[in-house]
Amino acid sequence: MNWSYYIYGLGLVADQPIPGLRPVNGLPAPDLEISLKGEPSRLDPGMEPSLTLWHVSANLDARGEPVLRVWLDEEDAYFRQRWR
Repeated sequence: MNWSYYIYGLGLVADQPIPGLRPVNGLPAPDLEISLKGEPSRLDPGMEPSLTLWHVSANLDARGEPVLRVWLDEEDAYFRQRWR
């Protein structure tokens, strides 16, 4: 199940409820999709050759991994962010 919201003029769809936001019905086309449960396979960098690593945070988590990585899909003009 997905939850739809409007926040600051953007249509947002999330795969889990977001506390503090009021769900709306009838969102025509979201401007932003958020996956909180996991990664949709269509956004897996190994699955899409059009994704290019665009930014890697210098800040590291406890395991020594960057806390943020951002990929750019030049074909569809979207960013994929992975936060740790």
